[in-house]
Amino acid sequence: MLFFGLILGACSDLLSDRGNSAESGNPEMAGLLTLEGGAPAKNARVQCVPAGYNALRDSVLDSRWQTFTDSLGNYSLKAVPEGNFSLEAYHVESGMRLLLQNLAVKKDSTLAIAGELTPTGTARIEASPFENGTSGYVYVIGTSILRSVKVKFGAIFVDSLPADQLDLLVFIADNGDSLTLDSALTVDSGDTVNVLAPLISLTYKVPLNTTSGGANITDTLFGFPLVLRLDSSLVDFSVIGNISGTWTAKKADGTVLPLQLAKWDNKAKSADFWVRLDTLLPQSTTDTLFFTFQEGTASVANDPIFNAANGFIAVWHFEDGANIALDATGNGYAGVGANTSVGAGAIGSALRYNGLTSYMSIPRTAEGELNFAYDDTMSISVWVHPDILNTSRFVYGKGVTQYHLKYLYPDGWLFERYKEQTEGSARYWYKAPLDTIEDTGKWDFLTVVQVGTIINLYRKDSLITSSPAIGTYASSYYTSNDFEIGRQVFPLDVDSTGQYFWGAIDELHISKVARSASWVRATYLNQRPVDAWPTVIKEP
Repeated sequence: MLFFGLILGACSDLLSDRGNSAESGNPEMAGLLTLEGGAPAKNARVQCVPAGYNALRDSVLDSRWQTFTDSLGNYSLKAVPEGNFSLEAYHVESGMRLLLQNLAVKKDSTLAIAGELTPTGTARIEASPFENGTSGYVYVIGTSILRSVKVKFGAIFVDSLPADQLDLLVFIADNGDSLTLDSALTVDSGDTVNVLAPLISLTYKVPLNTTSGGANITDTLFGFPLVLRLDSSLVDFSVIGNISGTWTAKKADGTVLPLQLAKWDNKAKSADFWVRLDTLLPQSTTDTLFFTFQEGTASVANDPIFNAANGFIAVWHFEDGANIALDATGNGYAGVGANTSVGAGAIGSALRYNGLTSYMSIPRTAEGELNFAYDDTMSISVWVHPDILNTSRFVYGKGVTQYHLKYLYPDGWLFERYKEQTEGSARYWYKAPLDTIEDTGKWDFLTVVQVGTIINLYRKDSLITSSPAIGTYASSYYTSNDFEIGRQVFPLDVDSTGQYFWGAIDELHISKVARSASWVRATYLNQRPVDAWPTVIKEP
């Protein structure tokens, strides 16, 4: 952030009554400022700064040297400093800046200066004489640049710098010790200039406790996808988010595991990674995962985390924006939606549904792997966040009379599957009760596991039922609908939709294998939004 008119330290006579005045016949300055790309830099802050100005020591800039651009990007100053000075501009909305140095105006003339504001850059400067955690200020002589900084990773990080050559950059610690660059610092737009700063490495330990004190897993899991979440307590996003390097996941024996970045958000200060464990041992306190970052190394391509070899057919993380859902398995089951929006998810982002017109359709799934038969083997897990439970709401499925998961008002979550018969269709339904008041506005986790004609319905990590209610439905068994999320679709001859979901849906995973109770429990504990297992520990 640029500090305009900030008073720090003793006042100097540098700024006292030394402006050229248009009212007294002396020059003025004017021009047009644009943003990168050509748009006018409207409502940008513009000011002139005398050569030799020290933002840490000197007094407030003369208000006659400051102005704002109009809606077209034009500015005009009725007075400028005597001698050499700099022109600075800052556009708050975009964060873009401009710095033009070594300007001067002759008496009785007008200086016309146009310029383009561009994205800022960052300076990273080696600070080995100072210990990590040392606080102080960085300023640039002849500009209003003044930053409160702290030494991190053996360096000083100065962000939001205008793209230009900065001649005299000074760091002064709170105890009075200082560091001055010997040569000019060239800052490029959107980049980080590194001045002898050491490379950064990070190490995290992830104990995979699967005893009763941890995940309480009772059988070995193979190819298990584990999400690792990082927040500001584990990562300095202002630093790591602006440098390049490689993240790696390893077992204690050095085996490198497939790893993928799902989401990195500097603004929210959060990051999500998926790692595929080759094995997750039951009732173990010794299994440990090591998660590292090394700056300056090239990333290595990894196998997909959710691959067919581990039984996955389709996986949607819903991290791709509104009305789209890419398939993380690589099988191409991309969703095309309508009227969905992006919101907070159980992991990262989720898609939100408005209860009236929102839905996600997966084209070309009427036939193929998602066209599960009455006695197939499959597993489907999903996170749901109902905003309203005042009527029945559809979560996912292939139409009314094949299979689907919904909320049946006022009873609870309901998984239904159908079977062809002479008249109508045989209906089997499995119910997980919930409280329409207590459970509204909260994340819930539901898993359906089918092996032949046996179905287990889990809520969170508990098996709710494997015994269906059985009846007959008037409409015939119908399999020609595509897989849908967020709305119920009737057979084509009925041509109707309904029961639109109201809330958020996240992490919908479909497999062609039957997941065990341990798999369901580990998935729930790992993916839940709070108190997730396992704990990520930052190493010194």
